Amino acid sequence: MKKQDITTMFHEFNKYKKDPRYQELLKNIQTAVIDSLNAEIIYYFTLIIKDNIDIDLLENAITNTKDAKYIYFFTKDIPNADINKLEEAIITTKNPEYIYSFIVNINNCNKDRLEEELISLNYAEYIYKIALHEQYYNKEKSSYKSTITRLENAIIESENPQYVCLFALNIKGCNITRLEEVLLFLKHPEYIYEIALYEQLILDTDTFVTQHLDKLQKAIIESNNPFYMLLFARDIKSSNKDLLEQAILNTKNEEYITYYNKLIKNIDVSFPEDKPKENKTISFPNQNQSSKDEILICYNNIQKNLTRIKK
Repeated sequence: MKKQDITTMFHEFNKYKKDPRYQELLKNIQTAVIDSLNAEIIYYFTLIIKDNIDIDLLENAITNTKDAKYIYFFTKDIPNADINKLEEAIITTKNPEYIYSFIVNINNCNKDRLEEELISLNYAEYIYKIALHEQYYNKEKSSYKSTITRLENAIIESENPQYVCLFALNIKGCNITRLEEVLLFLKHPEYIYEIALYEQLILDTDTFVTQHLDKLQKAIIESNNPFYMLLFARDIKSSNKDLLEQAILNTKNEEYITYYNKLIKNIDVSFPEDKPKENKTISFPNQNQSSKDEILICYNNIQKNLTRIKK
């Protein structure tokens, strides 16, 4: 069932609040909604109907679905939702995207506990996003340094070179030298080149050349990747051009040998690309029906569609 169909269905029923039969029929619909075991329907029913419903029962129902997306939205959008209960539910889903969303958007949740759960899942993307969030909102707090160190340890354990590199480039207070060593260990030439470019920018020339350049250049050469050797020679000012030229010659890749020769001769040339190539429609009540029967028609329509979903 499409979202538009679900929301229209409940908005339609809400028109009949003044009908004396509304409350009794609403209880039956609530039971059918809970029995559907469909988190999306439970969420929209609670969000749209709002009054005269049993929030506790609906919270239990959405918790039992283990649907991280709608558990999160239920917590965020439903007034007086039990945050502790729903926090337990979101942890149980082990879904890093919505645990992250819970941390950054739900007030009064246990952020430290949720961060630990997120770290335990070892998803580098969301560990990095939490670090960005901490940097933006909590950089002035005394706990910031210890938090970043904890997240840095987690990003290292992920062994994901993309996010190790992003962490080094974008998170204030991280240990860049330590993260550089991890990138050298992971041997991914793209991110070795990126960290070299960044360190060249932020460090004084002597520090960069004496403490970082040789090992980064060595790793780029050992990658045997002529594309990143070429970029390294072009963009890292103090790099050893002769050494990199010989390394490219050793690959016997004629395309990159040609590009390198043109680069050394300072001839304007286009470089290679930046990376190597590698529903069923629901019918609603007829508006011409007598107003006396409209609520029953709407009610029956909801029950019919909820029964179909359950099956």
